Amino acid sequence: MKNVPKIINGDTVIGFTSSKKVKDIGWADVSSLSSWYEEDPNKNHFGLVELFTNMADVRMPSYKDFFKKGAVLEVNGINGTFTYDTPVTKPDGTYTEGDTSDYSDALGIDGEVFPIILGEPFQPGDVLTYDVYNGEQIVVSEDHTVERVGDAWKHWVKLSSLNSWDMFPADKLKEGIQYYKIGHVLGEFSEQFSNISSPTRTGTITSEFTLGNHRGVETFYTMYADKKQFSGAALHSQRFWNKFVSEMEALGSDSNGNPLDMFYVAKLKKGTKSIDKSTVRIGASLEYLVLLELMKMENHQLLFQKGGIINDINGTKRLNEGLLHQIRRGTLIKYSKPGGITRTHIKQAAAVLFQGRKSIMPHERRLKFKAGFMAYMNVMSIFRDEVLAQVSALAPFIGSDRLLPNSPVKGKSLTSLELEPVMFTKVNIPDIGIVEIEYDPSLDYTPLTDKHSAGFFGDGYNWSSYSLVIWDAADPEYSNALTGVKGADIIDGGSLKENVYYVKPQGDGFWWGYSNGRYSPDNAKGIMSSMKRMGREFWAHSVSAAWVKDVTRYITIELKR
Repeated sequence: MKNVPKIINGDTVIGFTSSKKVKDIGWADVSSLSSWYEEDPNKNHFGLVELFTNMADVRMPSYKDFFKKGAVLEVNGINGTFTYDTPVTKPDGTYTEGDTSDYSDALGIDGEVFPIILGEPFQPGDVLTYDVYNGEQIVVSEDHTVERVGDAWKHWVKLSSLNSWDMFPADKLKEGIQYYKIGHVLGEFSEQFSNISSPTRTGTITSEFTLGNHRGVETFYTMYADKKQFSGAALHSQRFWNKFVSEMEALGSDSNGNPLDMFYVAKLKKGTKSIDKSTVRIGASLEYLVLLELMKMENHQLLFQKGGIINDINGTKRLNEGLLHQIRRGTLIKYSKPGGITRTHIKQAAAVLFQGRKSIMPHERRLKFKAGFMAYMNVMSIFRDEVLAQVSALAPFIGSDRLLPNSPVKGKSLTSLELEPVMFTKVNIPDIGIVEIEYDPSLDYTPLTDKHSAGFFGDGYNWSSYSLVIWDAADPEYSNALTGVKGADIIDGGSLKENVYYVKPQGDGFWWGYSNGRYSPDNAKGIMSSMKRMGREFWAHSVSAAWVKDVTRYITIELKR
């Protein structure tokens, strides 16, 4: 095995070994990998993700978080649906919903009544205005009835003024002007009192989520290619084999020089670090490459896929929207050029995050951002300047003692010194709070973003590498965004407190298998053939999507395109 065994979920170990060693020791055959997966699809799917990310340097931190947190919802099959209710706040306040500005050339003069159409009814004697400081005030007349006009109400009002020649401004009777009730007035014989003003009006929107994102990968190799007899192999087989060999060479060899062309999944003996050979499940490198490609595509789609529906000869295909497109409907703060994130942008995010929480003083606030590499380095620069400024200001109070836990300068002689990096990842910024930054590689990479690809930024990083994201701007404990989910179930042991979920069909959502031709690398006789060609096909497919239940809990600072 190339690397030290890794413990996944307490007992699963994954690694590479050589096919020669597998045959010599007599460990399990290739097909047993499927039975291992069936034991616990959710847990063991996470084991496969760990295998591929560790062995192939494919970074999928957000993808793995679903399984670590148990944020997995299951629906009734492919294209299964569930509904969920999200509260919405209707526009607060009362507005004019009709234009009565042309009723008179001298509105309100000498106590004249004039009409105003408002979105909710008021009572005779109510005092209304459009500006509590400088606006004119009107009183709903007791001599007229408030009339229903469609979804609005027509009121007859009089101008409140000490001068008979004062007039009400006509432009304040146009549509879309907000009015406020500031009081009420009664006469000796008045009978109607004011009503209770309605508070902020809330309601719910019921939405439906339909699972799509069915994806698949397959490969085929001929007997000639498998035997490395390229003289008669098809050109595409030769090319595939060359790529396959280069991938395998990157994995290295075992202690005897045998190529690490088999991957295995196993459990540890209880209380030890040695492998229980009876639990070993083996897969060949060809399957490894197909499964790796499938999971890379799944990871990309969960993050970057744009939603869509495609109709063609093979039926309707549904593409679910990726996480980044969903969360960008939350709070979006943009900056103009690479390296342009400033304290002001972070302060804007804090203002959104802590709106309505005035009781939390700035020094008590805590903000945590996930960052792509370019944004991470940008914020490191902000942190460094903050630390230097604050430490310098505190110099009279803290003396000349070294503040770092140890010296960043290393070396045994003055001519061979090394300066290790000094990085602050959590800093208290005045007027903002305690800001923490964490690098998230999944923001750096999407398909076709190598350094030779046109249309992306330098050094091979994607545009989203310049983004700062607050993945959850409110603890679920204090959020009432999700009032009901119908048609989906959380997996056993899963969490109901998350805001982002991995959605899959009930049971398995990930399948793989073979289509044998008139050749098999496993045996020479009794081959069950489904193809006339001399070769074997390996395929894998999966169905999954990502769902954000409350986009308002996300804040993104991103570079303008």
